[in-house]
Amino acid sequence: MWRFVRTRIIIAVLIYTLGLAFSILGHVICLEGFLIAMKNITLTSDRNSTSATVAESGSNVMRTEALMWAIGIIATELLSVLLVSWNWSITCRTATRLRSATLALIYSKLVQLSNLNTISTQQMVMLLGTDGQKLYEATIYGPYIITAPLVFVSCIVSFIFISTCSGVDALITTCVLFLTYPLLCVLVRLTSLLTARATALCNRRLALVYEMLVHIRLVKMTTRESLLLQQVTGARHKELGFTKQECFIDGFCTSMTQAIPVMALLLYLSFNVDLEAFQVFPILALFFYHMKNSLFRFWLGIKTISDVLPSLERFKAVMLLNETNKFTEKPINRLMAVNISNASFVWDSLEIQENDQKKNKKKNMKNMKNQSKRPLSIAIEMGELAGEVEIEVKPMLVDITFLAPK
Repeated sequence: MWRFVRTRIIIAVLIYTLGLAFSILGHVICLEGFLIAMKNITLTSDRNSTSATVAESGSNVMRTEALMWAIGIIATELLSVLLVSWNWSITCRTATRLRSATLALIYSKLVQLSNLNTISTQQMVMLLGTDGQKLYEATIYGPYIITAPLVFVSCIVSFIFISTCSGVDALITTCVLFLTYPLLCVLVRLTSLLTARATALCNRRLALVYEMLVHIRLVKMTTRESLLLQQVTGARHKELGFTKQECFIDGFCTSMTQAIPVMALLLYLSFNVDLEAFQVFPILALFFYHMKNSLFRFWLGIKTISDVLPSLERFKAVMLLNETNKFTEKPINRLMAVNISNASFVWDSLEIQENDQKKNKKKNMKNMKNQSKRPLSIAIEMGELAGEVEIEVKPMLVDITFLAPK
């Protein structure tokens, strides 16, 4: 799968990184230059000058500089939006192609299986439905695990560039931000474990319900409804417990990705009270936009990758199943309607249960008549065994040759 989407994913990652680089450049350099130019215009207008013409010419220069910085902000934002939109179009089309190709491959594999009972209907629906959607989401959001750390490091470098003092306060703020990434990885790993347990309990519950529906007559005869209901209810309660824990951790991760940049900014502002406007606004743009989005997208990318790993294992298990032997192409004999040569036939197992051995002669005669109607191998095995025995016989016809002329 990676070779199928490798080139498109690499191009999408480069385009997305370039788009966010333009956005960071506009927020750090252009916005700071615009604010400094506006501050100089205000100071120039308030300052008493001996020559009005010199003051007016200096003010015009400052206004031109501020206008150029504003045009730079607009241009960088437009380029960023265009590149990010281009990245989304590439990733969405790549995800659609990968899901379609994978599902087509799985379908062709299922059609060519040697036994239809190898995979259940539930597994087939899961493969063609849920697993395909997980693969689609992983292709879209998975590249964020590469781009989000790059954007985060760029924001940290820009933050140190803007900050006038890069002492202990900036170091503490940077450490708080960097410690968020391993914490997110641990929480996502815990979420994947809870999801695996909940999925296993869900499969067990569905298997119990299916078994009860298949053997409903036996369940009614043995009055085991309460036992099966207790097992299904217990599995459901455990599944709900794991699902609630998973949702709680997901909500905590989402809130943490939104709250950590705010806490880091408040920590930095508590150490630096006397900040200028041209320093505060770029820092706010970095913390509240780029860093917050990079943390959330990094968590989203890790979560989708961890969710798609079991699906990939199921895809691999299906693709490793044995297929039917391909028929070799032979010359067609047009004089024959049916031509079977050296064929082997196998059908499903047959359960035979023999009860009382000591019976009267009439019942023995009936049993002999019934056995004579069955295949010879089965009758011989039944005659040799005594008592209540449950035999599984797999009939097979080997080396069959049949010719039917027209």
